[in-house]
Amino acid sequence: MSHVVLQRVMVRMLYDPVFTRAVLAGPEAALAGLDLSDEERDWLRRPDSRAWRVDPERPVRSLNILLQQYPAAGALAVRSTGSAEMLLRFFRSAAFHACVQDRGSMATAFGEYLVARTAAGEVPDPRVAEVARLERALVRLHRDAGFDPAPVSTGAAWRLSPDKALHTAAGGTADLHEAVHQALAGSRGDLARAVLESPAPLPGDALDGDRTEYLLLELARDDGPRVRFAAGVTEITEGLHAFLGFASVGREFDALAAGIERLGADPAEAPEVIRGLIEDGTLVAAG
Repeated sequence: MSHVVLQRVMVRMLYDPVFTRAVLAGPEAALAGLDLSDEERDWLRRPDSRAWRVDPERPVRSLNILLQQYPAAGALAVRSTGSAEMLLRFFRSAAFHACVQDRGSMATAFGEYLVARTAAGEVPDPRVAEVARLERALVRLHRDAGFDPAPVSTGAAWRLSPDKALHTAAGGTADLHEAVHQALAGSRGDLARAVLESPAPLPGDALDGDRTEYLLLELARDDGPRVRFAAGVTEITEGLHAFLGFASVGREFDALAAGIERLGADPAEAPEVIRGLIEDGTLVAAG
């Protein structure tokens, strides 16, 4: 499988000129630990070095795609740092290189990068980390959902729908996320361009780190392709959040009813509550 390793190294070189120079200067050191032969390392040095620089806008195009998935966190980060340079440095970061070499999700890695850069103080606005965590959870929900909705009316066991996910955040995160989206939408242009260039002011609302916000993330399906799925964020009670976490694996109806009773539901009403969650698609047939 060394040819696959080699292909991934080439992708990294096309994005990161610093890494490219290191490979060309000393492939043994730059590519240490990778399953490549001496001949394969030499292949990387044979082309004219200018070939690796023929498309310098590649990172910008890829960033525009990522900002479709992280518009709120990206916009807050750009306003906080004064430019998109920190965002573009993702393509020269250890997170990016590990993602490509290990065939991970670039969108997930970008969210983790934003969280890490905020924690390191490179992004002065601490809200960026919480919003990036929320948008990363939405990215994962899109990635993990199936093309077809799960059945909702049959089965002996039930579970939380794969079109829904749970998330916790600092108080006010969901409202801030929505408010930034509304501000960007007001620019009436391309979303990525609005993130990078729009002069529209963004909300200054502070988050409440002393309060935990319990959120239910939901995909709203339509008849179009999967990429047109819309995602919603709803704040729910801590009790409902705990119950849906309990229901994240398949459980029989009576077990679910008992679970919601333990959280304080009236025993006489618990079965009806479960039936309501099944009817509205929150719980679906397991398996």
